[in-house]
Order: sequence, then C-alpha cells, then structure tokens
Amino acid sequence: MTYDVSDNALDGEVPDMCGAPGIRYLYLHKNKLNGALPDLSCMTDLYEVNVSENGLTSLEGDWLGGSPKLQHFNAERNQLTGAPPTSLCGAYSRTLYLGHNAWRGSVPESIGDCPGLEVLDLTVDEASVDDGSAAGTMPSSAAFAKLTKLTTLALSVGFFFLYFRIGD
Repeated sequence: MTYDVSDNALDGEVPDMCGAPGIRYLYLHKNKLNGALPDLSCMTDLYEVNVSENGLTSLEGDWLGGSPKLQHFNAERNQLTGAPPTSLCGAYSRTLYLGHNAWRGSVPESIGDCPGLEVLDLTVDEASVDDGSAAGTMPSSAAFAKLTKLTTLALSVGFFFLYFRIGD
C-alpha cells in the first residue's frame, strides 16, 4: 500500500503512524512538517520512506537500522540536527539520503553494517560550515570497505564537493 501526501503544504508534526500497518511506500516530502520524525519501527512492511524537503529536526529512536524491509530512506533538505543516528541502515538498505541538514557529530562506524548500501548522500550545506556546526568525523576506512555495493557517495562541505561514482 502507498501513502502519498507529498507536495500538499501539510503543516505540523508527523503523526504516529503505527495505526496504519501494511504501508510499504510512505511519501511525506515537500510539505511543511516539523519536529521529530517518530519511530516507525511498528511499520514492518516499509520499503521506502521519503520525508525530504520539510522542516524536520530529528529522527526519533534508532529504528532505521531495525526496519526489516526498508531499502530507501530520504530525509534530505530538512533541519535535522544533532549526531546522525547510531543505527543508520539495515541489511537491506540500498539508498540513504541525509544531506543538506544541520548534523553535528560523527557519522557512526555502524555505516559499515549496511552491506547492500548503493547510494549514500551526506552533503553538508555551506551555512553549516560557516557557523561551525558541521564539525565531526567520517567513519574509518574499514567501515567504508564493508560497503561493497556502494556506487555513489556524495560528500560536500561548502564549496568543496566530492561525488564519487564507483564502478562505472
């Protein structure tokens, strides 16, 4: 089942979605949603979640890595702050878009626990660099070495942009 309310100027917080089992595709992008994205671990059929281009400030819980079927997650272009979640993706995750937010802190070593990851976008906006909020470290090379299916890695800080297409 698909739940698509994207591009509808919805305002407010994302409601608890646990009463809506069976949703595989959740599209909430291009609205005016704010606050935290609630823990969606109760939605065990999720395959794809797109909450990009809103005003979300955090991701509640560590559910991303525990969602059994989630393959595509897009939370870019929000106002996500703090450190990225310690569990970013699970065994079946293929795309992870977290760029253009205000993350502070390091990308966790657990990124290496995402063997199927093909696309990883951790782009940092120039404003985050200017105010010093983009400080943090990247995972070790050992963690990245585990990402054997990674084909696209987007990292940028201000005017410095790295975009890798691996295996072309």
